[in-house]
This record gives sequence, structure tokens and C-alpha cells, in this order.
Amino acid sequence: MPTGHASEEPTADELHLMQVTFERFHANGAWPRVADLQVELDRAKDGLDVVAVGKGLDPGLGSGHDAQGEVTLTLHGIALCDGSSEELVDTLAVVRYAYQRYLDEGVGAKIKSHVLGETFGLSDLRLRRLHLLVQHVPGLYGGGGEPGGAWYRQTDLAIRQFSNVTTVEEMLSRIPRMRRPGGPINPVDLSSVRARSGRSVKSSSKRGSASVPAPGSSSGRDSAQGMETVGHGKRRLRQVQARNFRSLDEVVVDLGDLTVLVGPNGSGKTNLVDCLSFVTDSVTSTLARAFQLRGGIDAVRRRSAGHPTNVGIRLDLSLSDTQVASYAFEIAARPQWDFVVKRETCRVATDGIVSAVYDLSEGEFTEAPSGIRPRIAPDRLALPVLSATEEFRGVYDFIAGMRFYALVPDRIRELQDPDTGLSLKRDGSNAASVLREVKTRSIDDYERICSLLGKVVPGTTSVDYERVGSKETLQFRQQIGTKYPWTFPALNMSDGTLRVLGLLLAVYQQPPPPFVAVEEPESTVHPGALDVLVDVFLDGRRRSQVLLTTHSPDLLDSDKIEDGQVRVVTSDAGRTRISPLSQASREAVRQGLYSTGELLRANSLDPDLPASGQLSAELDLFGHPAGD
Repeated sequence: MPTGHASEEPTADELHLMQVTFERFHANGAWPRVADLQVELDRAKDGLDVVAVGKGLDPGLGSGHDAQGEVTLTLHGIALCDGSSEELVDTLAVVRYAYQRYLDEGVGAKIKSHVLGETFGLSDLRLRRLHLLVQHVPGLYGGGGEPGGAWYRQTDLAIRQFSNVTTVEEMLSRIPRMRRPGGPINPVDLSSVRARSGRSVKSSSKRGSASVPAPGSSSGRDSAQGMETVGHGKRRLRQVQARNFRSLDEVVVDLGDLTVLVGPNGSGKTNLVDCLSFVTDSVTSTLARAFQLRGGIDAVRRRSAGHPTNVGIRLDLSLSDTQVASYAFEIAARPQWDFVVKRETCRVATDGIVSAVYDLSEGEFTEAPSGIRPRIAPDRLALPVLSATEEFRGVYDFIAGMRFYALVPDRIRELQDPDTGLSLKRDGSNAASVLREVKTRSIDDYERICSLLGKVVPGTTSVDYERVGSKETLQFRQQIGTKYPWTFPALNMSDGTLRVLGLLLAVYQQPPPPFVAVEEPESTVHPGALDVLVDVFLDGRRRSQVLLTTHSPDLLDSDKIEDGQVRVVTSDAGRTRISPLSQASREAVRQGLYSTGELLRANSLDPDLPASGQLSAELDLFGHPAGD
């Protein structure tokens, strides 16, 4: 058999070798020896030559050419095997746990196997697998054995690259693959291999149909299906409930694919956005960090003249056409700036029946998820830990994937540190990396960004990523009447141009987040360009759910924004009210008498206070998700 091939995908023989290797690893928690595996295959009348096929195996996927050694797989190789979701999700959970330990303790934090077992409810078999798998993770180094067969690894600065990793695919994208001695190779196209998930890789035309069953091996799903998130159009944040979060004393808001919050400064628009951002920060980091970013719990919870108030938030989600979920928690303050999670609950319902649930009170489960009972500190949320299970992963992925933007042109203008470009930062300070990633992953979206930017900034033909030493920046090309366009660095571009580019990247970033919130998109943008931005957000809602805040009549002058997409934000004695348009305002817009923007200019954009009052009266942080 030829060796050293440079194809992007493994051959059928190599896939077969990887699959039977994985099945023994899955069953035993150890890599099979080459000689033992060959004997087992020969007994099953399987014609595979382990050493010959192992020699051609891409070292970025595994190794098995030494007749005296073992057949091993990398995490990238395991990702191509049927039934590997448990190993991959376990590794992801450890990576996220390790990053949190790094934040808490710094470099050298120990990741001990017996603590992992207690925290995640892992069996000895799963811990044996993890011992071998985490050796492939940069940022987890050294370590060794402990009494009774336990083990530990330690964190170093490389663990920082996993700071915002929420899916197995993101984790794999940041773990480097080994290269062949002859030079670099292209990464395996996982999506291409996944497209063949229905095809068996246990035999080829060169062998008989017999396969080698492994005791305890998974017969089930392709691991890729476990890694994929549900596409937008099926995922949506349907409703937000907030109690005592800043000015949101008792607020319930229904959200659509596009929702526009309209109201004067100080009415509470930003508080609703920050309420959602607070949930994301809490589950991707810690509650303590989320409070710290906002000045402490006393700066977040609504002030009361009487008994101190508890902060409560609930999100109702649609995860697919058949699955809904609710996630809620309530935080109670304690003396000396301390706090506890008074209650946290998550319910997932599939086809109208509750399929997964947990309920936690001050660190103790009153209703534990099936098959796992991790230890949770009273000041920590359980969802980040339980997201390692398939039942609650969709809820975590949606919340962790929400993105919030208050773009700062100066941060887009300056030289930027390189990063993965997989998620635009809140202020736009990694715009160059994000643009590079969009161009790499979707040339159609890149060309759309350039075309739309040209409509807002006449004469602009394109914008591109450029490396400057160890930094990155943006280069704009503009047609100024000469034969060829002139090139201008971001340093020379106006605030409006840079802000529009940031908005385009927020909408068209790759991969698209499930939810995007943008505060005051009209800021520093010429009023004549706002209609183009409205088109961008309307197009963007096909990819991500969009929430906007504004007090600009010019933005609302567009007849493309429907009255049902507008929520009027008002403040009464320091209490925020978020309401749909009143019936009178709706009729005026629908009959073409006024645009929403004209009503705002005339101070006649009236809220339907009875409707919002009725919603607030139905606030129920810990009830079942609607539709179950």
C-alpha cells in the first residue's frame, strides 16, 4: 500500500483502522497494541494489515506503524469515528474546567482526575480515556501519577486560547495537528467526512464483510452529529424575564427574529441588553466575575428601601422545531459582598414532554439530572458543568454563543492583536481577524460586506485584512477617479466607516452566533445610510436572531421595520417598562399615516402599557417552559 499520501481525507482502510482502534479504546480506556489488534482482526477474517495501513496514516489523526507499539489516535482522529461524542464532550468539559481553574489560580493550576470524577460524575473508565486524550491539549502539561492510579495535569498560558470555546469543533480548531516530515498538510475536512455518516467504514472492497465487534462499543450516532449545533431558524430566544436587575423590577419581554427597543436615554434599553449579557458572562466565566465586571452585586440588583432584593433571570428558548427549554436562576446577597445561588433550574422539553431537568438550591440538588450528580459550590451555577451532557448542551451553547456589541471606532482603527477571528469582540477590536476568517470561510459573505460597505461609503471597492509585523490591521480600497483604486489604512478612515464595517462583521461573522444584540447602530453613521443598515439587519435575522436598541427616528423611518418588531421602553419612577406599540400607534403606521420614526419625533410613539403589565403579572422564574 502506498505510504505518505497527502490527501485531505483518510482512505477507507485508514478509516477502518481508526474505527476499530477507537472501539477498543472506548471499551477499555487504553490503546490497543498493534500485534494484539492484528491477531484479533485476523481471527475475524478481516484482511486489514495494521502496520501497512498505519504507515500511511496521517500523524495528525493517529499512528500505528510500529509492530511492537500501540495504535493511537489524536483528538482529530477520534472526531472522525462513529460513537465518539462521549470522549469529545468529556474532553471539552475538562478544557473549559481547566481554563476556569487557570482564571482562579493562574499558571500551574492542577487538574486532578479524582476531582474531575467528583465534579462531572465520571467513571474510572472515562477518566482513563481522559488521561490519554488531554495529553493532546495545549495548555495542559506535565503532571503525573497519583496514588491509586489517579493522575493530574497542570495549566500553562496556552490554555488561554480556549477562553471562549463552547463547542467541540471550536476546541478542535485550536488544537494543532502534527505535520508530516515532508511539509504541511491540509486539515481534514470534517464536514466532508460527516456527510458520509450513513456509510460504514468497517469494511472495504479488499476485505470480507466481517467486522470486529468491541465489547461495550457504541453502535450509535456519528460523533459529528453530536457536535453540530442546530441551525438558526430553529434556535431562538423567545422570552426574557427579569426581576430586580437594575431598573428591571419585573419585566417580561417577548422577542422575535428582529426586535427593536426604542426609548429615550436612561429608560432601560441598555439594562435589558446587559441582563442578557450578564447571563452569558455568568455561564462562560463565573457569577463572581460577571458581578465584578459590573461593580459588584449591589450595583446590579435593584435597590430597595426594605428587605434586600434578589436578582432573578429566566430565558425561554426554542432549540429546534421540536425542542424548547427554560433556564432560570435567582441570586441572593449575603453579608460582606457575598452571594449564593438561591435557586437554579433548567428544563428541556421535546415534543411537548419534559426530557431533561435539574433543580438546584444553594449548591444542593433538589432534582438531579439523570446519571450525574456533580458537586456545585453555593456561589456557582451548575449549567457550565452540566453542559458536558448532551441533554443540557444545547441550552449552554445558545447562551454562551450570544454576542453583544457596543462598537468603538477607535478600537477598530488601531493595530490589533491576532486571534482566531471566530467571534467579533464587543468593541470590534479584532475586526481584522474576523474579516480574515469571513473571507476564508465564505467568499460570498466577504463580497457582500464589501458591496454593502460601498453603498454606505461611496467609492469604497473593498476592505481587506493585512498583517503588520506581529499585529493586524484593515486596508480599504477606494476609487477616487484614478485608473486604479487607492489604498487607505484604517487609521485614515472615518468613525462612521469603521462603525459600519463593525456592524457588517457582527452580522456576517463566521460562524454566525445564535443571537446578536447591537446598541445604537445609528451612532456616527450618516442618516442617509441607515436604510442600508436596516437591510443588513433584516438579512442578518436569517442567520442570527437580532436585537437592536435605538432612539433614532431616522432609523425607524424605514418602512421595512414592522410595527410588531418594535418595543417601546419607558421609565416610571425608576422602573423600566418594555411594551409593544399601542393599538393607536400601530394603526397609524399600518394605514401609512405616519412612520414609526415620525411618531417618535412627535413624541407620539405610545406604549401598550396594559399589555406589558399583563406580561409582567405572569412572571414566573421557575415554571415549565412554554410549549412543553
